[in-house]
Amino acid sequence: PQQPPTITDFSPKTTTTGAYVTVTGTNFINTTSVKVGGLLSSSFTEESSTKLRFVAPGPGYITISTPGGSATSTSQLSTGDVPPSGTWNHYYGNFHCHTSYSDGSGTPDSRFSKMKALA
Repeated sequence: PQQPPTITDFSPKTTTTGAYVTVTGTNFINTTSVKVGGLLSSSFTEESSTKLRFVAPGPGYITISTPGGSATSTSQLSTGDVPPSGTWNHYYGNFHCHTSYSDGSGTPDSRFSKMKALA
């Protein structure tokens, strides 16, 4: 039977979603899936039984599965993704105060939506 894979290292440690990451280890044979933080990679390639490349779907621990079992990295991949300029909205102020911001009706979500619209 096939031995379970092991993960010894990966590079780079920080990347962006959609970029390639290279993993070194053992028993990368007939790999069935690569996940990061529970998200399935859209593409991976076994370069050898000790080296695998995959597209990073996001941040988190890397898990490689084969017919022999699964292995999870001991450290997390960081994506360091920053949204494109203009996609962040900044809001200032205390939305949780008991003054004229709230009349006591509605839900916290409706109050937040109202304050967001006013900001």
